[in-house]
Amino acid sequence: MAATSPYPANGAVVRGDPLSIPVNISVDGAPIDVSGSDWRAQVRSNYDAALVVEFDCTVVTPAGGTVPSQVLMTMSGDDTAKLKDKMVFDLEELDRTTGDTIKTWWICTGIKIQPDVSRDDPGPLTVERPFTPQVARRA
Repeated sequence: MAATSPYPANGAVVRGDPLSIPVNISVDGAPIDVSGSDWRAQVRSNYDAALVVEFDCTVVTPAGGTVPSQVLMTMSGDDTAKLKDKMVFDLEELDRTTGDTIKTWWICTGIKIQPDVSRDDPGPLTVERPFTPQVARRA
């Protein structure tokens, strides 16, 4: 049994950008249909800490692929702005009737966060000082 994903494609999550992580679930190397369950993925600063943010988890069927269905974990830019390096998350399969955890398929033991540069809030502005040339004078 395995969960595979191209997460993260560039090696880090960019803080403040929307995030989308497709996850394929397979058993003995064969992809399985995951549409019969609900899914949950929570981010915490460490394993026993309070909840920081949750991913939205939906089941999608990729167009033209060989995977019957996959879990798509998404997060808004406002929520990724709350993430910090080394936070943890997992992906759990839930029973649709009881809400109980059936299985934890994936545990990410340390998110890598890349700070963003361009954003709506320009941050502190630098005040330019007027340039005064220094002239050497003879004594």
